[in-house]
Amino acid sequence: ILSCAPEMYDELWVAGKCMYKLEPVLADGGELIIYAPHLTEVSITHGKLIRRIGYHCRDYFLKQWDKFKDESWGVLAHSTHVHGGGTYENGVEKPRARVILATGIPEDWAIGIPRRSAKRILPIGKTREFCSSLKRGKICIVLRMNILLNKKASQP
Repeated sequence: ILSCAPEMYDELWVAGKCMYKLEPVLADGGELIIYAPHLTEVSITHGKLIRRIGYHCRDYFLKQWDKFKDESWGVLAHSTHVHGGGTYENGVEKPRARVILATGIPEDWAIGIPRRSAKRILPIGKTREFCSSLKRGKICIVLRMNILLNKKASQP
């Protein structure tokens, strides 16, 4: 899923809804890209804390609660909403699906979410033009499905 955040979302704190609104339709093992090349900030208010703790699944925090109990619970919730579901067993975090950022957030900010250059995302049809032409406040969702067809079905 390619989820394009509108320009009114000026930080990942609000653009995170590109993930948590779509997580119910994201397949196990699937991938969701938050496409927002205009984003250069995680959060003006909470950015330092988020950069320190990163983005993780709920179990990551709950199974290490003594370490995180004094952190802002709102920031912990944000972290889990953007990261999505997953497990944390024997010190290993396993996400249910993969979230990727294609933003202008500096690459050297280690926040626990893989990156992809927004410039390297190839538009599907006119994805970029469509996403940028949406009315203010709308999230553009582009579903890209790979469908294997039976040779007989694909023949005229």
